[in-house]
Amino acid sequence: QSGTSLFYEYLVKTGKLKRTNSLDMFTKLTTLYDTWEWKKDKELGTQAYRLNTLFQAVGRDKYIEIVRNILERNPNEFEFSTIENKIVDDFISDFNAKIDDYIKKIKIVDVGGLKVGYVELEDLYKNAIAEVLRNRNNPLNISYLMMPLKDRESVSLRNIENIDLADIASKFGGGGHKSAASFPKSNEEFKLLQQEIKDNLSSQK
Repeated sequence: QSGTSLFYEYLVKTGKLKRTNSLDMFTKLTTLYDTWEWKKDKELGTQAYRLNTLFQAVGRDKYIEIVRNILERNPNEFEFSTIENKIVDDFISDFNAKIDDYIKKIKIVDVGGLKVGYVELEDLYKNAIAEVLRNRNNPLNISYLMMPLKDRESVSLRNIENIDLADIASKFGGGGHKSAASFPKSNEEFKLLQQEIKDNLSSQK
């Protein structure tokens, strides 16, 4: 279940919304992505991924407008138009190019005796860049990624190898899970580490 599926069932049950095949599919795709089951679903996984990509590409308000149009133009089938498919395809192409660019900018630094990939980027790319590196069998031979986010006041950590990131994040005033964690940029320990990293990088030039 997801928040979307629970709310949809409530609206249908209380007579506030009429069930349609298109709404059923939209809810299914949203739930697949929200629960991360889309990766296991060979039949609908790609559609769920592309629906979420549309959201990333156009933002919340435009996404609501587009989805509403899809639901209204065909209550029997939830499918993208040629224009909507192009929006998604273009975004994926640009997104992948951006990930490759950020991978080139990764600096390998020593943090607590571990080789860590350090790169500043936007929140949008933090999960994808880690997944790409894992899929490529860790070509940089790093333990995890440390990513100060340009559009948030936090630093994200993502596993490349089997490291307990929650433990590492706690040392910088943060927390999370073993494979994904974060901590505030304002942490004094991080500020000292960041300055040390910058000094080391400057000396390497």
